[in-house]
Amino acid sequence: MSLETDDPVDDIRIDFESGQRAFVQAKRSLTAGKPLKEAVAQWVPAARAGLDPTKDRLVIVSGTLSEPMRKLQQVLDRERTDHPGSPTGGEHRILEGVRGLLGGLDESERALASRFHEAGCPAGGQESRKCL
Repeated sequence: MSLETDDPVDDIRIDFESGQRAFVQAKRSLTAGKPLKEAVAQWVPAARAGLDPTKDRLVIVSGTLSEPMRKLQQVLDRERTDHPGSPTGGEHRILEGVRGLLGGLDESERALASRFHEAGCPAGGQESRKCL
């Protein structure tokens, strides 16, 4: 684990033994306003810098999430399942807002940016791996 790196997403980089990497943007609180826009502003150049969608992830970890960010977290979690179903109207609006912030990234580049977590992830064991 490296802190305050020179990577485009510069708060934390976690290099796993498997070769996977997580580039983490840490926020005290995450809302749909300025904190989200600042984090995503780092994701766009990171995704275009040649990250590997099969092993790299762009992640936001926050002490607290606003209700819209909690809903975004839920819909992103659901979209990673085999049969996610369609988002509700509110979820669709939130997703479209984030996709708009991601600019002209293609689908594989957008796939890098699909993790939002509150800082309540358990330490160690299988459960902590699910946080990424």
